[in-house]
Amino acid sequence: MKVLSSVAQAAGMEAADCVSYKPDEEYSQNGPYKRVEYRLPAFQGSSGVHATINGVPIDVVTYHQSSSHFVRI
Repeated sequence: MKVLSSVAQAAGMEAADCVSYKPDEEYSQNGPYKRVEYRLPAFQGSSGVHATINGVPIDVVTYHQSSSHFVRI
């Protein structure tokens, strides 16, 4: 949520309709936030937040590979 808030603030707007989700579960369950790349092993155990900023949908996903942590917007 911190990254999402930073993105919204940089745009001078607020994030609305925030929903937390698990990307790998969204892919396997054909959920509303499903993305093809969530099938990759890198997204196993990751976490995501979906929101809308000024009517535009945005997803922020945190995941890790080896000992490195990544954020995907």
